[in-house]
Amino acid sequence: MDNEAFQVSTPLFRAIENGEAAVVKRLLDEGADPNECNGHEEDSALLIAAIEGRSAVAELLIAAGASVNTGDSAGYTPLMGAVCADSLPIVHSLLAAGADVNRVCARSGSTALHDAASGNHLEIVKALLDAGANPNAEENLDGCTPLMCAVQALAPRVAELLLQHGAHATARSTRGDSPLDYINNELPYLWEPIKCARARRIQALLQAAAQASSPATN
Repeated sequence: MDNEAFQVSTPLFRAIENGEAAVVKRLLDEGADPNECNGHEEDSALLIAAIEGRSAVAELLIAAGASVNTGDSAGYTPLMGAVCADSLPIVHSLLAAGADVNRVCARSGSTALHDAASGNHLEIVKALLDAGANPNAEENLDGCTPLMCAVQALAPRVAELLLQHGAHATARSTRGDSPLDYINNELPYLWEPIKCARARRIQALLQAAAQASSPATN
């Protein structure tokens, strides 16, 4: 999904953009295609509803048969859109309808879990993990894992949850950086007390996790 404004050129897309659930329902009842796409990137109706956080509209589209895995031409899915909109209700609806929780966006190389960790969306991270999201998925572009995203976002609760679900504390990006490297490199440049406290909490979590995963020595 391009950050530029998408073209709203059909009655269905106008109703979705305006959050007019009753109009969307009428149009669908009259035969509007729930899988209609629009714009130069072929954004799906469900993707726009997800990005806009229109949960009632999203449910109508899903019930009408909208493909839950069709987003835009770059593979940005409705689930990813719902994550970035911080809409837990839409995330739940999409997962219940069979959305692919581990789908990779061709543009960013990331999964919905990467996006949720980067945005510090704790409850969404939990929902995705419960649905089978891979906590060790690597971004296609730089090999970052969701844990690395949480570390960079200074999100200790997300980092802790990922570790509890099997995220590898010693994983390395394509540049060779581990989650602990990220936080150690960031700490000297932090001065705000809250950010420093979050960073040190993450550092302690990662140190404990790395130690626990290390082979026992005599």
